[in-house]
Amino acid sequence: MKFSKYEIQMKGKAITVLEPINVPYHLWFAEPVIESRSVLANAEGFAFMRDLMLIAAQYKENNVMYYVPRPRLNEDTPAMAREEIKSWYMIGEFDLDLVMFNFHYLHIRSKDIKKAIKASRYLTKTIVGIEPVYADLHVYKERFEHWQLKNLLHTKSYSKTLIINADRDVLLYLSYQADGFTHLTNDVKHNFDAHSHADDIGTSVENGLNFFYYFTDHAWKING
Repeated sequence: MKFSKYEIQMKGKAITVLEPINVPYHLWFAEPVIESRSVLANAEGFAFMRDLMLIAAQYKENNVMYYVPRPRLNEDTPAMAREEIKSWYMIGEFDLDLVMFNFHYLHIRSKDIKKAIKASRYLTKTIVGIEPVYADLHVYKERFEHWQLKNLLHTKSYSKTLIINADRDVLLYLSYQADGFTHLTNDVKHNFDAHSHADDIGTSVENGLNFFYYFTDHAWKING
């Protein structure tokens, strides 16, 4: 995966912002869906999230955050859900950016996250490539112990940004969940029916995370 890399000096330490260069169109970060913050995507979007979460779990440099701005096409997505879906679920905003990091390697306040992202717009970027090691995902499937992850996932919505911070095992688990959607074909019949939950490992249900499959013909016709 290729990233634009920015180095920001902040409060005596260097913060690295890694921004993926190629972000799929079928990808939304929402707050909330039902009671928890959520990621919605098609198979391509979830493959992207699987790889990004694997990289976040495996990368061991200090003070690194991953920043994913929402695809510009998705500006009108608050109206994305069908009326019957809206009657079943509490639907929130779908036009959030994403920031994610491993809390063992970065400690930062929400307002400083926004300052770092804003500062990066004025800095020279370098292009770096980081590839996930898929073997970790397969090993994790074999030794998966869900109960050990309870209260280790932290999510927050702050200033139009979904912030996810967790340790290595939780990031591996989220990557494992995202991988479960990558075999689905582009078909609206899967919308919302295909989903998974990580709201039970958050510090609260609200601070957990859910994954929902979502595909829209409109975006596919424009960009497919």
